[in-house]
Amino acid sequence: MSRHAEQRDAWSLVPIDGVPSSGLGAHVPDAVVPTAAVRGGLSVGALAGLVFRREASAAEVQGLYERLWVEVVARDGEAYRGELDNQPTFIRGLKNGAPVTFGPQHVFAVMTPRRHAAAPAAGRGADATAARAAPGRRTP
Repeated sequence: MSRHAEQRDAWSLVPIDGVPSSGLGAHVPDAVVPTAAVRGGLSVGALAGLVFRREASAAEVQGLYERLWVEVVARDGEAYRGELDNQPTFIRGLKNGAPVTFGPQHVFAVMTPRRHAAAPAAGRGADATAARAAPGRRTP
């Protein structure tokens, strides 16, 4: 029995100004992209919507781009450190929980998960208040 190394795809993040040319423009309308202030002020626990581009041959057109959620775990100056909060469909070797470093220029959506919104004592008061005001609503 031979052992084969797991295949891994190279990938990169698409800045929001590159989304229209990615073919995802219709799925990420400008009207829903958060302001620069919101994208630059994410707190630990927030979920950032990012567009990942899989490096592939010209013949592989399906799955070149994936929209995925990343949970912010820390801030390093202008950059965020996060953990992938989805399982990619097309990017081989990238798994739920994988570390991802990104900047405000990559964020096309922001969401505060309920598990953080329910705990205002943990330093998320303003976000928690907004989340409780509209139970059951998830807006990007």
